[in-house]
Amino acid sequence: MPRAYVFFIHGVGEQAADSWSRGWQDALIAALRQYAPYDRQTPEQIGKDVLRFVPISYDRVFEGYRKRWVDFAGALADSEVLGDGPLQDALTWIAHDQDASVRQAFWTHALDAVLWAGLPQARAAVIASVIDQIVAGVKQMLAENAGADRAHWLAHSLGTSVLHDALICLRFAQDLHGGAFDPANFKWQSVSMVANTSRLLRAWKPLSQGVPLEQFHPYRSLLRPGSAESLTRSYHNIHHRLDPITWPKQFLPAGFTTGYSDDETQHFEDPTRVHDLAHYVENPLVHLRLLRTFLGDDRLGSAAEVDAVAKAFVRRFPLTGSKPFAELRDLFDDSSDKPLTLADLAKFLSRAFKALRGAA
Repeated sequence: MPRAYVFFIHGVGEQAADSWSRGWQDALIAALRQYAPYDRQTPEQIGKDVLRFVPISYDRVFEGYRKRWVDFAGALADSEVLGDGPLQDALTWIAHDQDASVRQAFWTHALDAVLWAGLPQARAAVIASVIDQIVAGVKQMLAENAGADRAHWLAHSLGTSVLHDALICLRFAQDLHGGAFDPANFKWQSVSMVANTSRLLRAWKPLSQGVPLEQFHPYRSLLRPGSAESLTRSYHNIHHRLDPITWPKQFLPAGFTTGYSDDETQHFEDPTRVHDLAHYVENPLVHLRLLRTFLGDDRLGSAAEVDAVAKAFVRRFPLTGSKPFAELRDLFDDSSDKPLTLADLAKFLSRAFKALRGAA
């Protein structure tokens, strides 16, 4: 069987170059090795002959902002450098919040999403970096005699919004690739979004010359599968019921049918892990969806294997009647579509990541 190429793109926070994608690879390989014939293959064999991983990273763009700003939060909030816009409102809030652990979560995690949502220059810089890496990864894939029929995406958290906008911009970057990424010439086999933020962090102004703002609407963009113009043959949306990052502006496209799937998980052992990609992948509902898609094999996993894996998973990750993050859910007044200012977004994400990190 030809090997699949799985492009990864991470979420918020500083990502160690040698560890973030390795954790994802290990989780997928461990899941695959629970099923024949891969149970007889070593992780090294699978990584060489079955799944080829292509990590895409953008955290260094945000890290530059973080290092310049973290020591000057108060001065930035009170200055006129940023004008009276939404980004200044967010910085004003964090500069004066009395909870040190919330402030820490803002600078280590939430800042990436706030910059992505509120500073077009940062968004453009991230997209440019990601596009360069995508082009390089596809060139390498083609050099290894593989095509788009083997190319898949796995994105997590903030990375889902980054990927969405980057693929749209890449599609229209004719001067960069001369039409090579036009869907008539290249179509991704699948896009899998875990803890999807593409609607929450939707672009509010055009990101690329010649690309109308409407192209970045996640429900109407070219990532919607099912047509000749689509950039992907299938789109998989995966979310955990208790993952607070997925609560505001939930991704619930009524018009997605052909090639679309939505999977909601609910089991957990430690609530602080519900947002982790590896935690998602441990669930057979998730990893079977991903692996069957990547390998083009809907028969992966015998009935006995799937039953055994599912039972072992439920034993390890039991359902519980507790209500973690209840104080975060109360912020939405039972409406996940409640309008959020950038300051509101900064407050919510900072408190959410504080909770997910298990801060006291």
